[in-house]
Amino acid sequence: MSEMRVADSTTVTAPGKVLLTGGYLVLDRRFQGLVVAMDARFHTTIKSIHQQQDSSDVTSIIQVVSPQFTDGFWEYMIQFHDPTCHDDQHQMGVPRITATSSTPFNPFLETALSFSFYVLHHKLANLAQLVGKGIQMTVLADNDFYSQSADLNRLGLELTATGLGQLPEFNSTHGTIAQVRKTGLGSSAAMTTSVIASLLAHYGVVNLSTDMTVRCENDTASLEILYNLAQTAHCVAQGKIGSGFDVSAAVVGTHRYRRFSPQILDPVFRAVEALASSHSNHETDASALQTELAHQVYHVVTKKWDWVNTPFQLPPGMQLMLGDVAAGSNTPKLVSTVLAWQKRCPLEAESLWIKIDELNKSIQTILEDLCSVSSTANAGKYQKAIDLCATTTAASWHTLLESESLDHYPIVQKLERISALYQEIRGCLCNMSSLSGAPIEPPEQTKLLDACMEIPGVLMCGVPGAGGYDAIFCIVLSNTSKQRVHALWKSWTEMVVVPLLNRESQDGLRCLQTW
Repeated sequence: MSEMRVADSTTVTAPGKVLLTGGYLVLDRRFQGLVVAMDARFHTTIKSIHQQQDSSDVTSIIQVVSPQFTDGFWEYMIQFHDPTCHDDQHQMGVPRITATSSTPFNPFLETALSFSFYVLHHKLANLAQLVGKGIQMTVLADNDFYSQSADLNRLGLELTATGLGQLPEFNSTHGTIAQVRKTGLGSSAAMTTSVIASLLAHYGVVNLSTDMTVRCENDTASLEILYNLAQTAHCVAQGKIGSGFDVSAAVVGTHRYRRFSPQILDPVFRAVEALASSHSNHETDASALQTELAHQVYHVVTKKWDWVNTPFQLPPGMQLMLGDVAAGSNTPKLVSTVLAWQKRCPLEAESLWIKIDELNKSIQTILEDLCSVSSTANAGKYQKAIDLCATTTAASWHTLLESESLDHYPIVQKLERISALYQEIRGCLCNMSSLSGAPIEPPEQTKLLDACMEIPGVLMCGVPGAGGYDAIFCIVLSNTSKQRVHALWKSWTEMVVVPLLNRESQDGLRCLQTW
């Protein structure tokens, strides 16, 4: 164990995400997906309460405020004293975090706090003294995490990027957390990750930098413990072990993702269930079970996991656009419907998933090839190909290949191939919708996406992640193409489509500290 100096203030931000390829498939470790981090972020700031801690005082306070919500205040007490110790000495036990009576239930926040303090307890011998009277935390989300349609209408602003740009930073949602409508960027994962990383960075257990993710070259342990702890807390808070790509993007940014083995978390879930059972049976002393949970959390998050994080980026000239579709989907229901079909028709599902995986891998390979071409002596030819394809629709790109004088033929060919491959993936997803009964790409979305593909310079478009009615994405090759897509969305009458302002970003966690 080590003693660390505590910063006056620590702010950690974590990005949202978009899963471009690998929807549903990333639930299975055999398959990978391309996950892109966005520049919309959750921001968590921690400040220590600077009051002298009485040596006999073993209780501290955590105050968390999220001013964007009407119920955005939570207060927790941390007890460091071991209740099983009955002598006069204050034996420091596992930190026990309990919400005050007026605090609304927030499983993601409470689990993130509890599990973080379990790790801090094992790492820092003088944790109680470092925490002192307690800490104050502020959690803020960039506007793109939540639908702004109602506020734009209320203020008489256009449902456009221009209208969104007129809203204040960290705009109020005018409601409770339960009432807000999300845009599918992974708000719970980004919030959980930023809270955990801010706590571990504040007390010096991990090293974060201001201009990139964890200092991976020098401190892989920081990356691993943050990733493992964020995944563990997020899975426990949601009551199930998901694919984890949203947490992975929040930690490391844009990358090619292969999930961890779910069995890794079995010891933690068993300990959680045992503790919950003791509470439901009104057992008077569950401290031994809480100690066991803390032990299992620390043991699991400090072991080596088998997740795979392969560097990836979109090639230059490709812009990712997101549209908030004001309809909304129940993602857990979509996933459970697809998994029920997979269980009911395993051979049918396996055949389709393998086909989609082959298409996904082909797109990944071509995108990586284009990144290589754009950074070599052929960069000029690459940009010419991008500019040329931006002038006509993807369906017409094959005609550009008929020109024998085209010296950037191979690049245009790759762009045309990506577009064709993703159209085939969309067909497979529509087939999966039909076979499973889950509206992955509903007919209303299909009509809108087909219209987007008729705009010059649109490389590909689709429904991200689990699909449904939440959002759509487009990848375009020029600002003119982007403006035309915005114009289409504005004029679309069958659904309300509001463009999000955020853009793709390579970075995961970022940190800023003052001393």
